[in-house]
Amino acid sequence: MEPTVCIIVLNYRLADQVGECLRSLRSLRYPSYRLVVVDNDSGDGLAEMLQAEFPEVVFIQTGENLGYTGGNNRGLAWAMEEGADYALILNPDTVVINPDFVGEMVRYLEAHRDTGIAGPRVFQSPGEVQNTVLQAPGLWRNFYHWFLFRLAPASLVRSGDQVVEAEVLNGVCLLIRLECLRE
Repeated sequence: MEPTVCIIVLNYRLADQVGECLRSLRSLRYPSYRLVVVDNDSGDGLAEMLQAEFPEVVFIQTGENLGYTGGNNRGLAWAMEEGADYALILNPDTVVINPDFVGEMVRYLEAHRDTGIAGPRVFQSPGEVQNTVLQAPGLWRNFYHWFLFRLAPASLVRSGDQVVEAEVLNGVCLLIRLECLRE
Protein backbone atom coordinates (compact mmCIF):
# COMPACT_ATOMS: atom_id res chain seq x y z
CA MET A 1 0.00 0.00 0.00
CA GLU A 2 1.36 3.40 -0.99
CA PRO A 3 1.71 6.23 1.57
CA THR A 4 -1.15 8.72 1.45
CA VAL A 5 -0.35 12.17 0.03
CA CYS A 6 -2.58 15.16 0.62
CA ILE A 7 -2.09 17.69 -2.21
CA ILE A 8 -2.80 21.21 -0.94
CA VAL A 9 -3.47 24.05 -3.37
CA LEU A 10 -3.92 27.50 -1.85
CA ASN A 11 -6.15 30.05 -3.57
CA TYR A 12 -6.43 33.79 -3.29
CA ARG A 13 -8.35 35.19 -6.25
CA LEU A 14 -6.90 32.70 -8.74
CA ALA A 15 -9.88 30.40 -9.40
CA ASP A 16 -9.06 30.01 -13.12
CA GLN A 17 -5.47 28.98 -12.36
CA VAL A 18 -6.66 26.59 -9.64
CA GLY A 19 -9.01 24.97 -12.17
CA GLU A 20 -6.17 24.52 -14.68
CA CYS A 21 -3.93 23.12 -11.94
CA LEU A 22 -6.56 20.61 -10.81
CA ARG A 23 -7.22 19.51 -14.41
CA SER A 24 -3.49 18.85 -14.86
CA LEU A 25 -3.38 16.89 -11.57
CA ARG A 26 -5.83 14.41 -13.10
CA SER A 27 -2.86 13.05 -15.07
CA LEU A 28 -1.07 11.89 -11.88
CA ARG A 29 -0.21 8.22 -11.78
CA TYR A 30 0.25 8.10 -8.01
CA PRO A 31 -2.58 5.94 -6.61
CA SER A 32 -3.04 7.28 -3.08
CA TYR A 33 -3.68 11.01 -2.90
CA ARG A 34 -6.39 13.47 -1.91
CA LEU A 35 -6.82 16.97 -3.26
CA VAL A 36 -7.47 19.85 -0.88
CA VAL A 37 -8.07 23.43 -1.97
CA VAL A 38 -7.78 26.08 0.71
CA ASP A 39 -9.39 29.42 -0.11
CA ASN A 40 -8.27 32.62 1.62
CA ASP A 41 -11.73 34.23 1.34
CA SER A 42 -11.27 35.12 -2.33
CA GLY A 43 -14.88 35.65 -3.36
CA ASP A 44 -13.90 34.57 -6.89
CA GLY A 45 -16.43 31.78 -7.47
CA LEU A 46 -13.98 29.02 -6.59
CA ALA A 47 -16.40 27.09 -4.37
CA GLU A 48 -19.00 26.91 -7.13
CA MET A 49 -16.42 25.86 -9.73
CA LEU A 50 -15.10 23.11 -7.46
CA GLN A 51 -18.59 21.83 -6.71
CA ALA A 52 -19.46 21.70 -10.42
CA GLU A 53 -16.21 20.36 -11.89
CA PHE A 54 -14.23 18.82 -9.00
CA PRO A 55 -16.67 17.33 -6.45
CA GLU A 56 -13.92 14.99 -5.17
CA VAL A 57 -11.84 17.93 -3.94
CA VAL A 58 -11.93 18.82 -0.24
CA PHE A 59 -12.66 22.55 0.04
CA ILE A 60 -11.54 24.55 3.08
CA GLN A 61 -12.71 28.16 3.35
CA THR A 62 -10.59 30.14 5.81
CA GLY A 63 -13.04 33.05 6.09
CA GLU A 64 -10.22 35.59 5.83
CA ASN A 65 -6.96 36.14 3.98
CA LEU A 66 -4.44 34.28 6.13
CA GLY A 67 -1.63 34.70 3.58
CA TYR A 68 0.55 31.96 2.15
CA THR A 69 1.65 30.46 5.45
CA GLY A 70 -1.67 30.70 7.28
CA GLY A 71 -3.65 29.22 4.39
CA ASN A 72 -1.22 26.35 3.85
CA ASN A 73 -1.13 25.70 7.60
CA ARG A 74 -4.91 25.12 7.47
CA GLY A 75 -4.38 22.54 4.76
CA LEU A 76 -1.52 20.90 6.66
CA ALA A 77 -3.65 20.70 9.82
CA TRP A 78 -6.42 19.00 7.84
CA ALA A 79 -3.95 16.52 6.31
CA MET A 80 -2.55 15.63 9.74
CA GLU A 81 -6.05 15.21 11.21
CA GLU A 82 -6.89 12.84 8.35
CA GLY A 83 -3.77 10.76 9.03
CA ALA A 84 -1.98 11.45 5.74
CA ASP A 85 1.65 10.38 5.49
CA TYR A 86 2.74 13.31 3.31
CA ALA A 87 1.47 16.71 2.27
CA LEU A 88 2.33 18.29 -1.06
CA ILE A 89 2.16 22.10 -1.00
CA LEU A 90 1.53 23.19 -4.58
CA ASN A 91 1.21 26.67 -6.06
CA PRO A 92 -2.08 27.26 -7.91
CA ASP A 93 -0.32 28.19 -11.16
CA THR A 94 1.23 24.70 -11.40
CA VAL A 95 0.65 22.61 -14.50
CA VAL A 96 1.83 18.99 -14.22
CA ILE A 97 4.17 17.87 -17.00
CA ASN A 98 5.47 14.71 -15.28
CA PRO A 99 2.58 12.49 -14.13
CA ASP A 100 5.02 10.44 -12.01
CA PHE A 101 6.50 13.33 -10.00
CA VAL A 102 4.54 12.61 -6.80
CA GLY A 103 5.51 8.94 -6.82
CA GLU A 104 9.14 9.81 -7.52
CA MET A 105 9.29 12.19 -4.57
CA VAL A 106 7.49 9.77 -2.23
CA ARG A 107 9.90 6.96 -3.21
CA TYR A 108 12.85 9.28 -2.53
CA LEU A 109 11.58 10.24 0.94
CA GLU A 110 10.71 6.64 1.76
CA ALA A 111 14.27 5.60 0.83
CA HIS A 112 15.81 8.52 2.77
CA ARG A 113 14.06 8.45 6.14
CA ASP A 114 16.33 11.22 7.49
CA THR A 115 14.94 13.68 4.91
CA GLY A 116 11.79 15.56 5.91
CA ILE A 117 11.05 17.74 2.87
CA ALA A 118 11.70 17.31 -0.83
CA GLY A 119 11.05 19.45 -3.87
CA PRO A 120 11.05 18.54 -7.55
CA ARG A 121 12.68 20.29 -10.47
CA VAL A 122 10.32 23.13 -11.38
CA PHE A 123 10.10 24.78 -14.78
CA GLN A 124 9.14 28.43 -15.23
CA SER A 125 8.65 27.78 -18.93
CA PRO A 126 9.57 24.85 -21.21
CA GLY A 127 13.28 24.19 -20.75
CA GLU A 128 13.81 26.95 -18.14
CA VAL A 129 14.42 25.49 -14.68
CA GLN A 130 13.35 27.69 -11.76
CA ASN A 131 15.87 27.71 -8.94
CA THR A 132 14.09 26.42 -5.86
CA VAL A 133 17.21 25.85 -3.74
CA LEU A 134 17.69 28.78 -1.36
CA GLN A 135 19.81 29.76 1.64
CA ALA A 136 18.47 30.86 4.98
CA PRO A 137 18.38 34.68 5.02
CA GLY A 138 20.81 36.85 6.93
CA LEU A 139 22.36 40.26 6.25
CA TRP A 140 26.00 39.14 5.91
CA ARG A 141 25.05 35.91 4.25
CA ASN A 142 22.94 37.75 1.64
CA PHE A 143 25.83 40.14 1.02
CA TYR A 144 28.26 37.23 0.60
CA HIS A 145 25.95 35.35 -1.80
CA TRP A 146 25.30 38.51 -3.82
CA PHE A 147 29.05 38.83 -4.51
CA LEU A 148 29.52 35.09 -4.98
CA PHE A 149 26.72 35.02 -7.56
CA ARG A 150 28.47 37.74 -9.55
CA LEU A 151 32.02 36.38 -9.23
CA ALA A 152 31.51 32.60 -9.33
CA PRO A 153 27.85 31.73 -10.04
CA ALA A 154 28.69 28.08 -10.78
CA SER A 155 29.80 27.61 -7.16
CA LEU A 156 26.28 28.16 -5.78
CA VAL A 157 23.99 25.17 -5.24
CA ARG A 158 21.03 25.46 -7.59
CA SER A 159 18.16 23.33 -8.85
CA GLY A 160 19.13 21.08 -11.70
CA ASP A 161 19.26 17.50 -12.84
CA GLN A 162 20.73 15.96 -9.68
CA VAL A 163 19.63 15.66 -6.08
CA VAL A 164 21.13 18.39 -3.90
CA GLU A 165 20.90 19.12 -0.19
CA ALA A 166 19.29 22.47 0.54
CA GLU A 167 18.99 24.66 3.60
CA VAL A 168 15.72 26.12 2.32
CA LEU A 169 13.40 25.20 -0.55
CA ASN A 170 11.16 27.61 -2.39
CA GLY A 171 7.53 26.91 -1.45
CA VAL A 172 6.29 26.50 -5.02
CA CYS A 173 6.15 22.69 -4.62
CA LEU A 174 7.13 20.89 -1.43
CA LEU A 175 6.52 17.31 -0.33
CA ILE A 176 6.55 17.26 3.47
CA ARG A 177 6.80 14.14 5.63
CA LEU A 178 3.98 14.83 8.11
CA GLU A 179 5.70 12.70 10.75
CA CYS A 180 8.21 15.59 11.03
CA LEU A 181 5.45 18.09 11.75
CA ARG A 182 3.80 15.76 14.25
CA GLU A 183 7.10 15.46 16.13
